[in-house]
Amino acid sequence: MEERGASEQALQRVHEQIATRIRADSTDKVRLTSLELISPLVPEPEKVRATLASMAATEGYRDVSLITTSHGDTYLYSDKAISRKEAERLAFDEEVRGQITDRVRRDSREKVALTPIDSLGAFIPGAERDRIDRHLLFLLDDERYADIHLVTDSRDVRYLYSVESMTRGYAEILAHAAANDPMATIADTVRDESRTYPRPTPLQTFEAPIFALNSAELVKHVEELVRRPEYDDIKMVKASTGATYLYSDLYLRQDWVQASVEWEEVGKYQNP
Repeated sequence: MEERGASEQALQRVHEQIATRIRADSTDKVRLTSLELISPLVPEPEKVRATLASMAATEGYRDVSLITTSHGDTYLYSDKAISRKEAERLAFDEEVRGQITDRVRRDSREKVALTPIDSLGAFIPGAERDRIDRHLLFLLDDERYADIHLVTDSRDVRYLYSVESMTRGYAEILAHAAANDPMATIADTVRDESRTYPRPTPLQTFEAPIFALNSAELVKHVEELVRRPEYDDIKMVKASTGATYLYSDLYLRQDWVQASVEWEEVGKYQNP
């Protein structure tokens, strides 16, 4: 009897935790609660639906309602805070955000590309330009989509990407490249490599197709870049072979960079 009583008390605590989360989402955020967010509250997540069924049979949780989207995803809400009609609208919005994040993750993973926000409405009904900001407000504040980040280029064009497949630094490089802003692209690349690896960046790096720069353009842009005050942390160093490297003195010391460049260009070949 004692064991049964303890089990019932444990189940009641789970019910209360679930109801508290659902009611808070419905009342404070006016949003639905996905099964994905409820499952961690259940000791055996695979039994989440059975747990919800037992809640439905309990008088104190009759306000907890369920809605299923056309894609088969299930959400919960408190009908004391959200009407059925409003829940249907919110469920549609959840489907739209799910499609957005699927698209962004696929672009980042398979194409190593940013997803332009203004392009989403062409593929996803409900993600048109006049509606997208409302979706972004929810999406970027939802723990289920913590990997989805926003980046803006120098022309204020906005993109989304997934940090599961792409670093912030690389996303910024792609954004600047898309805006045809070569100096910002070069500076961001150099800063990212100086901070992350850390290492100086060979000038020839920027001859890769992603940067779309020929040798003459590259030299011109770098010469201008090192004169600009907004890029005063970007420094140039040459090896004894004449090879040129760039680095950010926010992250690397000049003496270390000079030694590193000399080793890369000369030392490692003399000491195989």
